Amino acid sequence: MHKALTDEQLAKIKDIQETFNEVYPVSLDETITNFKRDQNPDNEINIWQNMANAYKAYAVDNTEEEKLGARKEAFRLILMRSMMPDKEAVSSSELKILSESEAQEILKNYTLEAKPVKVEKR
Repeated sequence: MHKALTDEQLAKIKDIQETFNEVYPVSLDETITNFKRDQNPDNEINIWQNMANAYKAYAVDNTEEEKLGARKEAFRLILMRSMMPDKEAVSSSELKILSESEAQEILKNYTLEAKPVKVEKR
């Protein structure tokens, strides 16, 4: 675990937390703690920034309160995409609100290669 993060890292983490707050309500303190636990916080911050960019591109046109469910689904889809290829992410997300074409449009804005999550046993 990293004891401290740089001001630049903290600013990026704050933006990430604010971006996802309505669909992934985790406090800023908890979000910072989670990034401190990463072996490579910069790499993880980069992944989450890319996720945030893809999410913002969708959410900016879907801000209405009644579209919160769709925004939550978009977040789940993007999170899955960070770990697996597009097709797997779409099928694993069990979409109920978003159409497959909407999902594909959202995923066009996620530009990083899929990286499976590594879990360490302690």
